[in-house]
Amino acid sequence: LSELPVHKANGYTGYVDESAWMANLWIGWTLEFFVEFFAGLHEGMDTKRSADAAYERSLQKHHNFVQRHLFMNAVRRIPQREDLLARLQGTDTRSDVKRDLGKFVALGRPLVKFLGEANEEMDKRMQAEKKAMGG
Repeated sequence: LSELPVHKANGYTGYVDESAWMANLWIGWTLEFFVEFFAGLHEGMDTKRSADAAYERSLQKHHNFVQRHLFMNAVRRIPQREDLLARLQGTDTRSDVKRDLGKFVALGRPLVKFLGEANEEMDKRMQAEKKAMGG
């Protein structure tokens, strides 16, 4: 929270682009995509369906038209489910991959929630500062 004065440059109306608070925000949103993408794979969805569902629940609402287009083009390059799981598997077994995906999702969801709560706290502090300045 010691970064609060940095955001005075924006009149406390939003985060300064090159700031820890902005980084926290995008890390949380991006992690949410990957957690939900791997959750879909873990549940047996194919890559496209899993990516589409994860994107809709996470990054889509934060991307503009160009970002959406570029992101979805990049996602389309992710291998099909079986190929992706084989790459993740390496020398391990398929059950190891399934277990690891489950662990990633189980650990990732609370972390995404924490990052969101941290963002809410930072936003509240910023709005309070804006109000104190008469804004």
